[in-house]
Amino acid sequence: MNIHHKNMKQISHDLQAWTESHMSNIGVFELSYGYYDLKNKRWMGMASAYPWYCSYLEHQYDMQIYKRLNPGLHYWDKSSDLYNRYKSQLDYHNIDKAYKCDLVIQNDQKFEMLTIACKQKLSGNEESLLEKYLRGFSYQAHKIMKNKKNILLDLKIPSDINLDLEDEKKLNLSEQYEKSKFGDIVLTSKEIKYIENTIFNLSHKEIAYQNSCSQTAVRKVICNIKRKLGCESMPTSYMLKKLKEIGVLNIISSSLKY
Repeated sequence: MNIHHKNMKQISHDLQAWTESHMSNIGVFELSYGYYDLKNKRWMGMASAYPWYCSYLEHQYDMQIYKRLNPGLHYWDKSSDLYNRYKSQLDYHNIDKAYKCDLVIQNDQKFEMLTIACKQKLSGNEESLLEKYLRGFSYQAHKIMKNKKNILLDLKIPSDINLDLEDEKKLNLSEQYEKSKFGDIVLTSKEIKYIENTIFNLSHKEIAYQNSCSQTAVRKVICNIKRKLGCESMPTSYMLKKLKEIGVLNIISSSLKY
């Protein structure tokens, strides 16, 4: 067994234990995370089911990943070859029906995907929970990629596929926040983005990592939001309450409904 597969086997074991302890209550029994850098053509995947990870590579489904990199939440087509290949691996779960879905977020030419297998379709609240977990996995996955260089693989995209990476308008499919006015308060796109991060319980360190800035810069933005609301020293819970009252959280929650 080479170093890459030895690492992935241990990661799969740990990820399956995490899935069972955190997500079995909503019917999720398998989970995988993928990071895709289209510009540098590199990717990394982590799966709770190691046999499926090996089968995925063996059948070169990574060459078709570009078809799934569409920001939002998407259930797999049950008539697709990918779903039927996955279904053939389900015997050891002793279940007769499974749903697979991808949750995708995008940052410039890099995509991150959380894929789950569950016994029933998710509710709206459960879909929002996935976004929180995806951002958490993003933080942990980047730490792994930094420490284990051999975890990254070449991203194989068919030569006849032109992704037109330079075309920002075509690539950036996710909704972008703009500077917005809520009553007498004006919030910048950055402030609204950090509010979204805060809703998902990201720490200042995690927000800084997600937005490629320092923790000091994050604290300044959060303090400025609180200052606009009337008090720089207010607790974050009170800040969110005030933001809900003026309609900011409604705007954010609407953008997270896929």
